[in-house]
Amino acid sequence: MREEPRQSTCLITGASSGIGREAALSLAAQGLKVLLVCRNRDRGEAVLAEIEKLNGPGRACLFIADLSSQSEVRQLALDVQSQIGGLNIIINNAGLVTSRRKITAEGMEMILAVNHLAPFLLTRLLFKQLMPSARIINVTSSAHRAGRINLADLHGEGHWNVYKAYAQSKLANVLFTYELSRRLGNTGITANCVHPGIVATRIFNNTPLLARLIILPMTVLFVSPRKGAQGLVNLALSNKLEGVTGAYFDRTCRSESSRRSYDSELAIKLWDQSERLTGIDAVASRDYI
Repeated sequence: MREEPRQSTCLITGASSGIGREAALSLAAQGLKVLLVCRNRDRGEAVLAEIEKLNGPGRACLFIADLSSQSEVRQLALDVQSQIGGLNIIINNAGLVTSRRKITAEGMEMILAVNHLAPFLLTRLLFKQLMPSARIINVTSSAHRAGRINLADLHGEGHWNVYKAYAQSKLANVLFTYELSRRLGNTGITANCVHPGIVATRIFNNTPLLARLIILPMTVLFVSPRKGAQGLVNLALSNKLEGVTGAYFDRTCRSESSRRSYDSELAIKLWDQSERLTGIDAVASRDYI
């Protein structure tokens, strides 16, 4: 069995802004080494510099990856494996909303690619880096309650709109979490998901104009990124949650997710299709979940 590292290590995607940045700052301040995964190098370097200014050198390191690209997700996993001895926490936080339907270089619908397939693939590829008591945290949204998984058309080729695509991806996060927890079994590694609240972040910048006009008056009700990050930090560090797995949290409170999210047959079908879309099933190794 691998020895626990002296300093716990947490990888967090989407760490350059919003709740990802705030969670990274909080975790570093509490003594963890934080691996910042960012798409934008300038913003990532700014967060890295802020962490080092507040906590000293060596408390964080930066990895650049566009999570819409499966090839970059694979390279990210290789870079982490070559540089980091073990992981105690993975926080799959990065999320995306687009104003129109976009397709990635690998032919995936963009929202599905970033919000679901990227964390699915990255978590699977980093499995052998996880320490025995590691925690996997997937950031979802209350929007999952409106979600439907269209296995016959996950990419929205027949009919696409941003609300439908986003809700589907967030439901996929919950289904992935529950199925992952089941497959992890008695490994000691836990998997949970969290709705951080309706947070005032950059994610709304790419919504259609009409949606932004509707959302604008509601922003006074949004929580700050710092408050939104509390749910992530709680799942990462709380001693009370040791051994808790396969759960949905609304901020810091354990809660019930939607009825559809408990459909284990749907979760397995989504898992199988996600394997096909990412090619992870081609890797015949016990190092992968």
